[in-house]
Amino acid sequence: MAEQVIDLYGYHKWANQRIFEHLHQLSDEVYNKTIQSVFPSVAEVLIHVYQVDKIWSAVMMGKTFDEVMAIAGRARMDAKDKAL
Repeated sequence: MAEQVIDLYGYHKWANQRIFEHLHQLSDEVYNKTIQSVFPSVAEVLIHVYQVDKIWSAVMMGKTFDEVMAIAGRARMDAKDKAL
């Protein structure tokens, strides 16, 4: 089981690196541009991805629901208005 988790994390890391390599090619204008989608901008998509990563990490570490929600809130605040 531990080996499978390590493999999945390796894939997760690889996929995120690929995404960031592509996103680094975008201008700030495109990154922050308001779009019609589930999320209002590429920046908001990345904030969501970051939040979900923090949530899953907290859940896997055995944090309580309230702790997980606090971590998610802090993650959103930490990521807001950040550039690539």
